[in-house]
Formats: sequence, C-alpha cells, structure tokens
Amino acid sequence: MKIQLWTAFSSLPEGGSPAGVVLDATGLDSTTMQGIASDLGAPATGFVTAGSDDEVVVRFFSTRTEYGMCGHGTIAVLTALFEAEAVTTGPVRLRTGFSTGTANIGPRRDGRVDVLLDLDTAPIEPCVGNLDDIWTSLGASANNSALSRSDFVHLLCPMPLDTIRKLQPDFGALDIACRGEGIDTVAVYSTETTSPDTQLHVRDFCPAVGTPEAAATGTTNRAIISTLAANDPNRFAPGDHTINIEQGIEMGRPSRVQVRFTADDNTLTSIAVGGVATKLHIVEI
Repeated sequence: MKIQLWTAFSSLPEGGSPAGVVLDATGLDSTTMQGIASDLGAPATGFVTAGSDDEVVVRFFSTRTEYGMCGHGTIAVLTALFEAEAVTTGPVRLRTGFSTGTANIGPRRDGRVDVLLDLDTAPIEPCVGNLDDIWTSLGASANNSALSRSDFVHLLCPMPLDTIRKLQPDFGALDIACRGEGIDTVAVYSTETTSPDTQLHVRDFCPAVGTPEAAATGTTNRAIISTLAANDPNRFAPGDHTINIEQGIEMGRPSRVQVRFTADDNTLTSIAVGGVATKLHIVEI
C-alpha cells in the first residue's frame, strides 16, 4: 500500500501539519486503518473509501483514535484527489465516519489549490470543574478560558504572546489531566503576532488525541474565532471577514490558517477554515 504524506496549511514542505492520505482504502476495516495511522505517526491520516467529483467518503485517524472531522486532513485529502484528477475545483461534499460537511476547492495564482472546509460555528461555554492539573502541566494558567464542544472538546485559553512562546508543557501529565476532564485539545492564543499580516497567534496541545502539539489545526481555530465573537459580540462588524492565523512557529513548522466567516446581528452565521497543502513524499507499507 502506498500512503501519500502531505503537509497542510503551508506552501512549503518545512511548514504545516503532516497528514497521511490513502486514496483507495476500499476494503480496509477500522482496526487496519487505525494500525496504519498509528504506524505512520502523522497527526492525522485520511482513508478515502469512495468518491466522485462532488462527494468524497473518508475516515480520519490520529495515532490513537478516529476523528469525526479533521481540517488539515481534509485539505490534504482533497488536494491529493485534485492532483489525481479525481475531483475538480468547486464544492465537494464530505462524509466521514461520524459526520458530514462541505469543502470548496479553489484555484490559486500559482497553479495550486486552496481548500476551505465549511464548519458549523462552534458552541462556547464557560469552564467548570478543577483545571489545576491542566494548568500545572501546561506551565501557565489563563483568565477567561472557555470550552467548545463540537468535533473535539477544546479548552481555549487567551494568553500574552511572550507567555505562549515560552510554554514547555509536560505532555505526559497534560495527557492524563486532559483525559481526566474530557478535554481533547488545549489551545492558547493571542491577538499579538510575530507577523504583520496575521491577526492571531496560536499553539494547540493535543496529547489526549495522540499529538503532543499540532503545527496547524482547522477545527481549533474555528473554535477560537467563535469564542472571540462570544466574548465580544461587537468585535466583528456585520459582513464577511477573513482572519489569518499563525501557528507552528514554536515547533519550527510555521503554518498559515485562514478563517473566513460572516457576522450578522452580533453573531457568526457561517465559518470556514482552510489553506494550501504541499506534497512531501510517498510511504510504502
């Protein structure tokens, strides 16, 4: 079997979040898929089990578990399918093991494609319970943290940029603490950035689902934009918005995540996350 390895949310191979892609996974059961994903070791591996020009059936696995939806995996899978001429530009319906969604493949000036995944706006709720073990293993605490429960359970934590850049979590302890509280990822974010053309700086720690830190994430950044809107209903004027997010810098894998959304009557009415993917190499097993 040939597994393509891509990196999503980066136009360069040195950046982004790696994802495996199996273009023909027909006949593979979930145990086999999980074993392949675990052996490959990428944050996500997408297994395409069926598809046409306007619909793709895919299952996403981390090294530990199956994902209902995966932003960076979707970008890698659809870019690989576009390269293989199995899909064209335009909207594509996705069906995964747990959910459905729509993505749009759009051309770029450099001849490549961007993939934007449409998502539901993320529900935001206040934190409850004792998070002391999480803060201790993270090495910092956060005021005004929030929870978002959708495809994943995210703990969302605003922090100063200097604090974020110095974090060195105890990932073993963070894994135990997150699983004890039912939290999949701990995302820290700041409106201070290192680049003048980005508006948010993010780190996302995900040991509970098999990845100590993710270089780029789609669903997490959807949740961060949703919590910014929930905390300040007047933050985004009515109309369409685009936010560019920097991530992966501390890992040496700089990434660029784009979030497009529409605000109306002090609420978000639509949201999509996406970017470009770059092919790395092929792994044979």
